[in-house]
This record gives sequence, C-alpha cells and structure tokens, in this order.
Amino acid sequence: MGNVKEIFKKLIKRKIFMAVLLLFLIVVFVAVKKMPKGSEPAAVKEFSMKNDMLAGNQDGVVSIVNIASRKQLFSLNLNKIYEKDYEPAELNIIKSSPEAEEEPGKVEDTKPDQANDVVKDTGGKFFSDRSVEVVGEKEGYDIVAINIIKGDCWIKVQRKLISDVPEFKLLKWGREINDPQELHPIYVGDVRLFLAKKGTFSKNTSKTEVGNIFGGRTSESGLPEAEEISDQALIENITWDIETAKDSLIPDYNYSFTDKGFFVYDNVRSKLYQIFVKDNQLELSFIADNKDIVVKDYQFENGIFYFTVKDDSNIYILDGEGYKRVAVDYDLEDWTVDGNFLYYAANKSIFKIDLKTKEQMYVYLGDKTTDIEIIGDYLYIANKFGLTVNKSILHKFDKNLVSYGWAELNYAKDTKIVYEKDGEFLLKQSFRDNKDKLVYVNKDFRLSYEVSLDVSIPKLAVYNAKCVYGAYDEILYIYDIQGVLTDRVKLNISDIYIL
Repeated sequence: MGNVKEIFKKLIKRKIFMAVLLLFLIVVFVAVKKMPKGSEPAAVKEFSMKNDMLAGNQDGVVSIVNIASRKQLFSLNLNKIYEKDYEPAELNIIKSSPEAEEEPGKVEDTKPDQANDVVKDTGGKFFSDRSVEVVGEKEGYDIVAINIIKGDCWIKVQRKLISDVPEFKLLKWGREINDPQELHPIYVGDVRLFLAKKGTFSKNTSKTEVGNIFGGRTSESGLPEAEEISDQALIENITWDIETAKDSLIPDYNYSFTDKGFFVYDNVRSKLYQIFVKDNQLELSFIADNKDIVVKDYQFENGIFYFTVKDDSNIYILDGEGYKRVAVDYDLEDWTVDGNFLYYAANKSIFKIDLKTKEQMYVYLGDKTTDIEIIGDYLYIANKFGLTVNKSILHKFDKNLVSYGWAELNYAKDTKIVYEKDGEFLLKQSFRDNKDKLVYVNKDFRLSYEVSLDVSIPKLAVYNAKCVYGAYDEILYIYDIQGVLTDRVKLNISDIYIL
C-alpha cells in the first residue's frame, strides 16, 4: 500500500512539473508573437545571397565579387593602370578651353556685390494681414499675441522680433507662455504668443506696422512657400588657384555607385572615371583630369562635373569652358543637381538656382538639412527642425519648391533617404553611440516603425525592394527589407552595389 502511495505522489509531481513547463512555453510563444516587426533576433545565415556585386576599396581596386562564394570574378587596379601606361577609353573628356584660362576671374552678367546677403528680407508685403495684441510681460519683454493669417514657423517669427537671445532660451520661454498649445506646426487662423522688446508694439498696433517687421512667407494652407530672390546667383568663371586639403573623412578613392551610374574620383591623382559592367567584366572610361584638386563630394550630370572641396562652401563646376564657381555665402549643408537646376541647403533654407539664367529662389526650413534627394517629380529633404522637442522632419516639395507637406520623425543626429517605392520611404538615422536605425514612413507620410541596427553604416542601399545592404569596416551587411540581419560577409571593400 505504501508503494502505491509513493507512486501516486510521484505522478502528481510530474503532472505539476509538466503543467508548469507547458505554461512557460505558452508564455514564451505569445511574447515572441507580439514582438514588433523587425525586432526578432537576427539569426545570420552566412552567404545566403547568390548575387554578384560591384565593389571598390581604398587600395584603388574595383572588382566584381560573388557574394556567396566571395570569389573575385574580375578586377582592375587604378594604381596599376598607370604603371603599365594604360590608356582607358575616352568618354566625354572634359578639356579646359584656352579662352577660359586667359581670362582669370571673369564674371559673366553679374556684379561682385551680388554675393552679399543672398537671402533678402522681403519686407512686409506677405504679412500685411497680421494683427498684434500686447497681452503680458515676461523676462523684461512684452508678450504679444499674433494672429497669423498665413501660417509660419514659430521660431522664425520669434527671431525676427528678438535676435540677440540664444534660440534655446526663446524656445523655452515660448513653450512656457504658449502652454498647452504647441509651437509647431502653426496653421492659418492660429494665434500664438511671442516675446517682443518693450515698446516694439503699442496696444493698438496696426496690421501694416506688423507686416513691416516680418520676412518670409507660407502659403494659405500653412505650408512653406518659395520666395524669389531679386539678385541673380553669383556664378563666375575662375582659373583654379585654390589649394585643397585632405583629411581622414575624405577617401583616396571616392566611389559613387547608384542606379544612375558607377563613378570613382581618384583623389590620389585627381581624375574622374566612369565604370561600366559588361559580361562580368569592367570597363573604365576617363572623364576628367581635375588638376591637383581633392574632391569632397561630386556629381556628374549631362557631361558636366560638379564638386565641392574641404573648408569651402562654394559649389564648383567643370565643363568644356573651364571652371565656374557658384558662390554660397553660408555653410553648405547638402546639394544636388537636376538637369540645369542646382538645389542646395544652407542657412536653414533650401535654394534653387537656374544655372542658365542664374535666377534663384528659396524656402526657409527652420534648421540644418542632412539630405536632399530627387525622386521622380519631387524633392525630398531631411531636416533637423524640431530638435528641442526631439523631432526631425522629412519634407516633400515639387521641383519649383512648392510644399506638399512633411512627415514628423523622431530626432536623430543625421537622417539619410535610402529608398522610396510607391510612396513609402526607408530612411537611415544615426542617433547614439555610433548606432543607426532604419525608419519606415508609410504612404500617408507618417512614421510607421523603426528598427535599430547594431552598427553605423555610412551608405545604405536597397536591392530589388527585397533587402537593405551596406559596407562598414570592410564588412558587407545585408538585411531583409524589415531590418533583420541575414548576411554578414568579411571583405576588403568600402563601397558596393549589388548587381
């Protein structure tokens, strides 16, 4: 009888153990199912991708490599082509004309003083309908209520009223006097409170008086609106006499591998090449000899070479007539070229210049721009506006700088536009501890979700809407489109493009 009782007790204990184990497994299963998209543990499947890729490294070697086998299928060395007196095929070779060299510093249809004050205060004609009421006092300033008929950026208006107080203080006071209203965005018909120096406004300030204080404008919808600048852009012919410097951030071999084409600027010998991939072989075509110029960023468009150099905010052009300089009076933030039009960001604004007529316009954005991309008929701009409220912005403009709205993102030190498909966006943001995250924006131009990466990858690209990839520290990282790591390949590469 005693043996039966012992057996019965053991059975009960075993059942309790099995029940607890089963409950634990159910809890784990439910927790895993509830994990947000992209946050699953990334089991790395080495070399699952079978594609070939175009690769470049800082030894000057450009090659075709099979990702799965890591086998180099074809390569050429930019150093050795000179050792063997190799003459690459010519393609759109840019040669400076003798006439351009004989006329140093010639300025075409422009005046030297046009370089000053590129962004002009347009006066009050766009703000003639504003009204103001003095409603209180704070920190020795008047608190004024401004009825904004045409919406505006709060800090831009505030800085027109007080320019000698740090921006962070103005924003702090602005939030305090406007609480619970937000400072951004401001729409047509809104009223916001601002600080003004004592005596700036009387209690019965007229609308005309108020209009004369402000510059810049927005559309009736409250979206940013472009302003034309009366002066033409300063674009001048020059003979190159500028010494260019190099630092660790400027690579010896500056690769540009995109859907538009494959290029490399050799900063060792100051030459620009285009690379062609044909039948698993590479053809190298010489484009331009750029004297001894160390190039920071560049773009080759319609047979014209556009570039920037270190410690210089100007944008330079090399074409069949020689060198030209597009004067930029502020720190250059980012730039791109589209046909005959140059778009660049500086002074918290985006500028558009017609390179033929030199006409220019601009839109005030509110903070530093970190990326400009032209996709189809639209201009997308990543801007750091919203720092004090831990936000940043992705703007959408048409090519005439008409705003189509913006997406509010979480703040990041740097935002890059990686990919767009059917109105959905993939962005890369750098946020802390040299780590990146992938940010997904949906068709409604709203933040969808984010996925953190365990490394910071300078350049990311998307292959066939299926995977995200990039190189860092001579390692190729490949993620699925939802940000889960699938491949990690050790290779001696700095830039890549999956073919």
